[in-house]
Amino acid sequence: MSDVIASDGTVVTRQMLDDWSEQSETGNLPGRPGPIRPGRPLGIGDEVATPVTVRLDAARRRKLEQLAKTSQVSKAQIMRDLLDRAAA
Repeated sequence: MSDVIASDGTVVTRQMLDDWSEQSETGNLPGRPGPIRPGRPLGIGDEVATPVTVRLDAARRRKLEQLAKTSQVSKAQIMRDLLDRAAA
């Protein structure tokens, strides 16, 4: 297999793919503590979670997306954290 060029210009080598595969199979991905489970989580901690819809204007949506991107946390986790802080 020849190297692949990612959309950001990064050269992805066979060795990189092998390393990522092994990390995924062992659940040892950098920056992702705990075991990896496929799909969306059914619960948070020991409780079953239910989805909640929140409507945001474009400016707030951009802020949420930027915060998620820079902090490398899901938008849902940011919303949970903000709610926890506000209710404390």
